[in-house]
Order: sequence, then structure tokens, then C-alpha cells
Amino acid sequence: GVPMSGSLMVYLNGLLLHSDHPGENPHGPTAADYRINTSSASSYTVLLNEELALDSDDILTVTYLSGSGFNS
Repeated sequence: GVPMSGSLMVYLNGLLLHSDHPGENPHGPTAADYRINTSSASSYTVLLNEELALDSDDILTVTYLSGSGFNS
């Protein structure tokens, strides 16, 4: 399962990033700011666009609103 649209928000230095649509080019590089990779219903990885390299002074914040359900 993947989080429902809008239930997961990713910020880089306070700016809300735009995600790929579920299933869009799942194995290639993302055209959006990030993609969620799921290996199980409870394990998620945020894959950033290659152009958004993190430096030591960057802050990446991931907010997940639980209780909003899952899509399968």
C-alpha cells in the first residue's frame, strides 16, 4: 500500500515538494521533486530528484498524517 494523496508531505528547507503520481515511471528517475518507494505496507523510502542534492545544512522534513487510510 501507499499513503493516500495529500497524507504525506515532504519539505526541503521549508518548501513543500511535489511528488510523482503513484505508478508513474516506477523504475526510472523521477521528473517530480520526489517519489515514495514502498517495500511493504509499513516501510517507505523518499527518493529525491537527482537535482535536489542535500548539503550538510539542508533540512528534509517528512510529515505523514496517519489515520487517513491506504490505497492498494
